[in-house]
Amino acid sequence: MTSAHRRAASGRVLGMLTTAVLTVAALVGLAAPASAVATGTITGTVWDDGGEPAADVHVAAYAAGHSAPAAEVTTDDDGEYDLAGLEPGIYTVSFESWAEEPTLVPEWWDDAPARAAATPITVTAGVTTADISPYLSTSAAIEGRVSDANDDPLADVRVTAVPQMPGYESWQRETTTDAAGNYRIDGLGPGEYKVRFEATDESPSVLAEWWSDAGDSDEATTIDAFSGSVISGVDAQLTRAAAFSGVVTTADGTPVSGVDVEAYSYDPLDDIWQYTASVATDVDGAYRIGGLVAGDYKVHFDATYADTAVASQWWDAALTRGAATLVNVEAGKTNTTVSPVLAAAGRVSGVVSVRGVPAAGVTVTAYAYDAESAAWDELAETTSGTAGAYAIAGLAPGTYRIGFDASATAYAVDAEWWKDAATIAAANDVVVTAGGTVSGISGELGQLATLKSATPTISGTVAYGSTVTAKPGTWTSGTTFAYQWYASGKAISGATKSTFTLASAQKAKTITVKVTGKKSGYTTVSKTSKATAKVATVATPKISGTAKVGKKLTAKPGTWTSGTKFTYQWYAGGKAISKATKSTFTLTRSQKGKTITVKVTGKKSGYATVAKTSRATGKVK
Repeated sequence: MTSAHRRAASGRVLGMLTTAVLTVAALVGLAAPASAVATGTITGTVWDDGGEPAADVHVAAYAAGHSAPAAEVTTDDDGEYDLAGLEPGIYTVSFESWAEEPTLVPEWWDDAPARAAATPITVTAGVTTADISPYLSTSAAIEGRVSDANDDPLADVRVTAVPQMPGYESWQRETTTDAAGNYRIDGLGPGEYKVRFEATDESPSVLAEWWSDAGDSDEATTIDAFSGSVISGVDAQLTRAAAFSGVVTTADGTPVSGVDVEAYSYDPLDDIWQYTASVATDVDGAYRIGGLVAGDYKVHFDATYADTAVASQWWDAALTRGAATLVNVEAGKTNTTVSPVLAAAGRVSGVVSVRGVPAAGVTVTAYAYDAESAAWDELAETTSGTAGAYAIAGLAPGTYRIGFDASATAYAVDAEWWKDAATIAAANDVVVTAGGTVSGISGELGQLATLKSATPTISGTVAYGSTVTAKPGTWTSGTTFAYQWYASGKAISGATKSTFTLASAQKAKTITVKVTGKKSGYTTVSKTSKATAKVATVATPKISGTAKVGKKLTAKPGTWTSGTKFTYQWYAGGKAISKATKSTFTLTRSQKGKTITVKVTGKKSGYATVAKTSRATGKVK
């Protein structure tokens, strides 16, 4: 007998018993107590998935919006319970075994893993809501052993069973391995799981992984846990993590706290050095970065927020990442040799002017050459103040080139490099010494040419689901364009191409597009189009009726913007039928052998007028 059948049978029995009791009460003229009129009751029997009554199950009813139970009881030896004295309202009911060694999976009515997914129960004054009788699943278990690459057991490793069923996150369970590396996760409901292994503060430092030998959840093997099953052999051999450590000091040996030590590892797929981990030095200048995969790293010492005025650098005393010395770490070991001496920070200062007038808001950037990439890396920047003055601080000893860029300001000027160079390759070097200031590195910027521009227009149907196109108009030859689309004046995230497909979020909104034109040696110009009418909701009409001479066809416009008014035009073989401009059309002999379509035009004040044509019928018989 299925769970549904057992519940139905139980409901019929309880229903007959309830009817019998009420009938007897009516015959003898018993009056219901006042409390029975004011409150209601929820009753039922809790079963295990083998059909046996489940004793010692805690049953609790929660009123909507309340975190504490309105009533709670424990099932008797027959699995029965009675939640009485409930005020009329909506309730959710939970079931959890309180047996000394529970083997049943908690749930909410009806078969829900969490309260948010529970089926609500309506309680009415003076009424007993019967047969709220769940069948609780017998819990499953996952067990295995965790060791290192040498098969030595790993204790205190956290093992987590992560449910893969949406909405069942509350079924997640975890444990830690014992001294022999063994673990067992009990209390799992039936379903699919993935298992994660990771270090804890008490365990050896190991690299996290998913079963079996997967780096992330997407690649992990799924385990199917059945009611009452024990899945054994979910073992893992974890790699012991590598680490490096050191002490950051000044040239006189003073420890430096607050330095961010950042490790970067090489990603061969993307051919980049990517950020891996970081830590700040403590009051003694000491640090340690653990949990690393064995291999080579490049390490940056960022002194931006250090408690001492020292300069940032890469290991070992390098200005750029490309020039950095590699730090090698081995599995299960800590490289303790990475202790940099940071130099006192230097600075570069000067004044930026435009046509002889001091200019505020100009970006001033210090670049250093990176031999590995054969390019100049941006290391630090600032902006000029109200009198055009600037200072770039925090620079390590080395050779720099300084750039001046006014593109973020209202000045229509070209960027340039010190001294009066059009390219960074032609710029003069600026040599910074430890703790020194190089002053007088000033920039004089000239006038850019005026870029010819035009106000863009928007083409296409302004309706949900349609694609509109930005037409920039005529600009200076060689101009490159960037686009930003707006809905009722607000920028649409990610809408930065020359075309845009109108989505649900743009319904009933006007559309504009801003086109920004750029060309080297010219001012950058942005122009915004006129706003369209509001985006309409439209549909492709359909034709109902039989395509046969003498039969009436009806145009069904579909769902459009509320309040839209329609006009119609019927076509036979693609040609408009004279005076066929109503929502219905009766076929005549002149349409015999031709296909029929109808064009519906929707109009509403403030919205785009849109015409949509139906699919053709079969040939008229």
